[in-house]
Parts: sequence; structure tokens; C-alpha cells
Amino acid sequence: MTQFIYTFIVYPLIITALKILSFFDSKVAEGYRARKNSPWLRGPELNPGQSWVWFHVASGELEYAKPVIREIKKNPSYKVLVTYFSPSVVKSLNHFSEVDFFTPTPWDTPWHWNAFLVKYKPAVLAIARTDLWPNMIWQTRKSDIPSLLFSATLPSQSARVASFWGRLFYGFLTENLSHISCVTELDKENFIHASPRLSLSVDGDTRYDQVAFRLKTASQDSAIQNIKLDPTKSVFLAGSTWPEDEKVFLPSLKTAQNQGFQIIIAPHEPSPEHI
Repeated sequence: MTQFIYTFIVYPLIITALKILSFFDSKVAEGYRARKNSPWLRGPELNPGQSWVWFHVASGELEYAKPVIREIKKNPSYKVLVTYFSPSVVKSLNHFSEVDFFTPTPWDTPWHWNAFLVKYKPAVLAIARTDLWPNMIWQTRKSDIPSLLFSATLPSQSARVASFWGRLFYGFLTENLSHISCVTELDKENFIHASPRLSLSVDGDTRYDQVAFRLKTASQDSAIQNIKLDPTKSVFLAGSTWPEDEKVFLPSLKTAQNQGFQIIIAPHEPSPEHI
């Protein structure tokens, strides 16, 4: 019954709302255009003995997936397939050579996912951080494909665990995952609160592995290497900021500078126009 209500009532309402929003939001409109003509069915065929390892990311969660993908690619029999929700991650995917094929997620219906799974027959699904789409999870489970949610967080104040209905639905959904790799013990406890039947472990945050990798491989003329800071002064660091964030904190930066703060801003989309 839950799957029926989501597929035929809730999800169509979500799509209708996104369609309306696309007239006012260029990113939403871009996401719609990217999904025309089922691009997820245009992936390459594999050679005998090879298989797909499927990663799903919402957008910036690709940074959590990169260290895992690098490890997977050490085995030449595995090819990496990435599905994403937001088109803002496309630029990063284009510059990450370890990914063999990437595509926007299919529409979250059983028939779209069935066509996807029949084509690729992935060995496993690995979801970075949080982005769970119900029919993606249900159809993967129905196809007997193992699934992992990694670098998973679940704050205590999240509606997914703080409310009765949130726990009921989220617990039912996550029970269809093969395993959840949590960042902290508190996250594990909150997942248990959502459902005591989950397979859980605490393995840390793969984003730290990605940060360490970038520091290790940064060239001497990179922005990271060229940041000169006074170790005696405090730093104000704003990461992955959007214009809405910047409208709030930019007016206060002069005051922060006058009080001795050093300021670093890393916009989510560092285009020349935005900078």
C-alpha cells in the first residue's frame, strides 16, 4: 500500500510541483531538459567479465563517492556508473575520469527503474550520504541487487526520525537497503530509532579521505597551496555557498575583518561571473 500511494499519488504531485517550479528556477528546468528521451538508457555495453558498480549522488555528494570509486577502479573488471539528481554536478563528473558513464536519475517510477536495471544489471548500488528515492530502493531490492548507503548521517532533529510518520516511512524505506555505513555512533543510534531491523556499522566520513587526497595531489600553483594565513588569527570559512547564503553573511564581513578574522569563501558554483 505504501508503494502504491507513493507511486501513484505522492510522486505525481512532486513532479507536478517541480514542473511548475521549472518556470521560475533555471536549475529545475535544466533537470527536466536533461531527462528528455531517457538518457539513462544510452550507456555503453560492457565486455565479457566486466560488471557495473552503480553509485548514486544528489549533487555535491559526489565528493563522498570519489574515494570509494578510486578503490573500486583498482579492479579492472568493474566499471563505474553514476546517477545524479542535480545537473550542477555534471561539470565535476566530466572532470572525474574514474567514472565510465553518468546520467541523470530516471524518473522515480517502477517502470523507469526496471528498464534501467534490466539494461545495466549492476553488481551493487552505493548511495552517497542521503539521497534515497523510494522506487529506486524498492526496485533494486526486488531485483536482488545489494545496496549500501554510505557516509550516512541522520540528525536527531530530522523529521525522518523526530516525527512518528517520518520514522514510519523512513524506517520502511531503509529496511530495503542491504547495509548502512554511518558517520558516527549517534547517527547509528538515530537509524536504529527509525528501525531496529537495519544492518548498520560506523565507518566514518569518506569526505575526509577526499580532502586528504586533494591536499596530497594539489599542484604548487593551486588555490589550496597558495592560501597564506596568519596562524595567530581566527579564520571565517564559508564553504559551498549559494547567493542566498552570501546575501546574509557578506554584509558582515567588513566587521569580521576589523575584528581580526581572516576570510575564505568557497562558492558552490565558482563561475567567473559569480566570483
